[in-house]
Amino acid sequence: MVQQLVGQKTVQAASASVQVLEFKGFNGLARLLLKLPQVMPAGQGGMSMNARVIRVVVVSGSLRAPSRTHGLLQALVERLPAVLPKLEVHWVRIAELSASLAGSLERDSASADLQPHLQAIEQADLLLVGSPVYRAFYTGLFKHLFDLVDHQSLKGVPVVLAATGGSERHALMIDHQLRPLFAFFQAHTLPYGLYASVESFDDQRLADPAQFERIERVLDTVGAFFHIPVARAA
Repeated sequence: MVQQLVGQKTVQAASASVQVLEFKGFNGLARLLLKLPQVMPAGQGGMSMNARVIRVVVVSGSLRAPSRTHGLLQALVERLPAVLPKLEVHWVRIAELSASLAGSLERDSASADLQPHLQAIEQADLLLVGSPVYRAFYTGLFKHLFDLVDHQSLKGVPVVLAATGGSERHALMIDHQLRPLFAFFQAHTLPYGLYASVESFDDQRLADPAQFERIERVLDTVGAFFHIPVARAA
């Protein structure tokens, strides 16, 4: 009898251990599923968003304001409602936070005005990030911002990558520098990136028709991630 009870408890304990391991193993997937909006099956009036607002965080890594990087991201944000009709946009502009970032060596000691931006990034449903190319890289303060972000917070989060530079030869920075950074966070970098050189702008505003076509392709990938069909003008 004693041996039987001990055996039962051992089996129960082993079963509980397996359940805990399974929970931990699927924790990242569960978190991702919680982030995704609920959609209706196609046979029930087509796919549609529920009442949940999608939290979009836009990070402009330029040290200048205004900037072409901001102009590129702004053009994307203006067209985003075509695929995400219910959204809340939070801007993180490095140019406005340079002093706070430079004085923040660790997350716990980050300045009070920086904390809301870090929290917004960590709670985002969609990230749009962009930086000018300096010496074949994104800006140092852009990197420092993400040094302060919780490395577990972006698992499975979709990220649109964007960059601006003096010529087309800098376009590979997106795949060689930006994409590996967010791979570290285990974020879901969307396949289409946005790169625009000086010739694509009228002052600081995007003016190149080819760039707007690229934005449409980016919107297609965003819509596919959230299972939302993209509405096109007739």
